[in-house]
Amino acid sequence: MDKNSQDKSDQVVSRFELLDLFQRKLREAETIKEIIVITENEIGGILDFSIHGFWLVNQYDGAFDLYKTSEEIDYNPYQKIVHETIKNGTFSWALKQQKPLFCDTEDGKHKLFLHSLSTHERTIGMFVGLFDTLPAEHQNLAFTQISLTLTAMSTIMDSLVLRKQLVDQNKSLEEIVERRTAAYIKAKEEAENASQAKSDFLAMMSHELRTPMNGVIGFASLLMETSLNEEQIDFVDTIRNSGDSLLAIINDILDFSKIEAGREQLELVAFNLRSLVKEVLDVSWPSAMGKNLKLIQKFEEDVPEYVVGDPGKTKQVILNLISNSIKFTHEGYVKIHVSKKTHPNQKTLIIFRIEDTGIGISEEVQKRLFTPFTQADNSTKRKFGGTGLGLAISKSLAEMMGGDIELKSKENNGSVFTFSAMLEPCSSDGSDQDEIIAKAEKIVHKETIRALIVEDNPGNQKLITLMLDKMGLIADSVSNGVEAVEIAQHNQYKLIFMDCQMPTMDGFEATKLIRKNENGTNHTSVIIALTAMTLKGDRERCLNAGMDDYLSKPLESQTLRRIIEKWIKE
Repeated sequence: MDKNSQDKSDQVVSRFELLDLFQRKLREAETIKEIIVITENEIGGILDFSIHGFWLVNQYDGAFDLYKTSEEIDYNPYQKIVHETIKNGTFSWALKQQKPLFCDTEDGKHKLFLHSLSTHERTIGMFVGLFDTLPAEHQNLAFTQISLTLTAMSTIMDSLVLRKQLVDQNKSLEEIVERRTAAYIKAKEEAENASQAKSDFLAMMSHELRTPMNGVIGFASLLMETSLNEEQIDFVDTIRNSGDSLLAIINDILDFSKIEAGREQLELVAFNLRSLVKEVLDVSWPSAMGKNLKLIQKFEEDVPEYVVGDPGKTKQVILNLISNSIKFTHEGYVKIHVSKKTHPNQKTLIIFRIEDTGIGISEEVQKRLFTPFTQADNSTKRKFGGTGLGLAISKSLAEMMGGDIELKSKENNGSVFTFSAMLEPCSSDGSDQDEIIAKAEKIVHKETIRALIVEDNPGNQKLITLMLDKMGLIADSVSNGVEAVEIAQHNQYKLIFMDCQMPTMDGFEATKLIRKNENGTNHTSVIIALTAMTLKGDRERCLNAGMDDYLSKPLESQTLRRIIEKWIKE
């Protein structure tokens, strides 16, 4: 090999080593500007352009913009020449080529070197160099070296752009997640505040409505126990029935609100299924007799006598369905048929089939019948009344108990409501509970037992005083918690009936102070909450405040008698 050939070979090896160093520098670059500056320095070592630049694709409008790396260079003449190549199509043609191109300017005074900056996936831009002349013996080697340099640069720049897009996308996603999380938290807080406001409103309305209802129903019951003529008995009975109807509406609204807010829960105990159905029929019998309707019941032989479930909610659903059947049936019968079915999950379903010969329900109405506040039509609502909540509540309760309510009916041809609930058979005979109930029925011995009534409503004070007097108790009464604390310090009361919501001092604070004053003494009063607060958690709140038991308004004499018997030992 002669000396010239050896020199050329050494030059090629040297250039490839420099190219490898250049690529390492590119990989370390973190911005587009760094990549371009490194590439400019590399190209400057290969070929001496009079001026050159990188024309990058604008990601917003697709145009090619010159990326200026020096403020000292006058780019205007250079830009004018490049714009001419764009106009005459040379620029566009060069973009489609995957190799370096060499051409003259339109005026013939300069030489142009064009090389597209692209990868297999996309076009990044164009490198355009301007020079006067190029030695022929260096032309091909220089072009090849520049082509390798620009190809390496395009690959690194594409990777950087993709990384930047990924970072921007991740940042955008994070911002979206943050905004949505903030919106969710805000919506959750607003929903919780609205739910709390609703609960507070329900608690207030429950108290305000039940307090006067206690007087209406209670005094009507007491009046029925006095000597009355037939007309007076009819009047009092109407008052009592109207009060019960109004109370049923209040209970429906509160029940629906509790179910809607998810605060209703099941209380699972053992109970006698046959006795429960009998209680419902006993309550419904007068209404059926008043319309000359037959009230029929049938139990299949395999239906267990005792089951575990929520007797209160089971009874509520059955009573509502039978009451509806009686209401909309003018002649014929209302029948309840009880059977058993094994659910696929091996649970026991008790099926209550309530059939009537009433007016029936059209298919159109059936589609919306279980929607809250819905009745068959306006004429039905005017004729029969009601809130339209009964079936919606019943269906929700049935679903809570693992069952459902289904309807089959034809207009003018009767209806069949099928209520199912998961009620597991048990062997308990409920004797302990029966014993407690039997004991509660006893009348309290007329010994000198002093009771204190803490109640801000004068009518309720009078009502409870009369009830206690009939049971042989001596009762004092005060109107607020401050008076209760004061009188309890000077008198020993066996029982204190404490209202919860009162002016000046409520029953919770009064109870705490009474308990505090009792410390160190030999006397402890039995404090019983007597309140119109009936929402979930109200009973627990009363007990946590130091009260011993809980009674809700309106108050029945029998309920009051039972709780007194519970706390007064013979």
